[in-house]
Amino acid sequence: MKNVYLTFIGLVVLGSTALAAPRPSLADEPTASAHKQQVRNRALQLTCYFTDVLRLTQQQAAEVRTVTYRKLQQLDPTVPEQKQQGALLPVAQVLQQYDADMLRILTPGQYSTFRWLEERQPIAHLLAGSTK
Repeated sequence: MKNVYLTFIGLVVLGSTALAAPRPSLADEPTASAHKQQVRNRALQLTCYFTDVLRLTQQQAAEVRTVTYRKLQQLDPTVPEQKQQGALLPVAQVLQQYDADMLRILTPGQYSTFRWLEERQPIAHLLAGSTK
């Protein structure tokens, strides 16, 4: 009888934890504003990295953040604006515009280092949005 009672209690506890477990729903999907915030965070991470490595001024850092945010938005197919437009800009065009913007913002020495970093030290983990 004791075993039956313990088994019953175990089933009740197990059943209640299964009912209490969160179920995925549409509300759990990232909203447009949450997604924009993720893109902003990735742009901030990249900007902080470039600010540290390239020794950017405050004005340069602000401009780099703006163009990096725009680049990440344009390359992200899950951005709601991209879904509504139905087509992404060609990657080469986005990268070319980003490169031109960075050339305009950075000094010649900073730009040279920026290009070297892009070629030698890929920062794909920041572009992908992973965190350490």
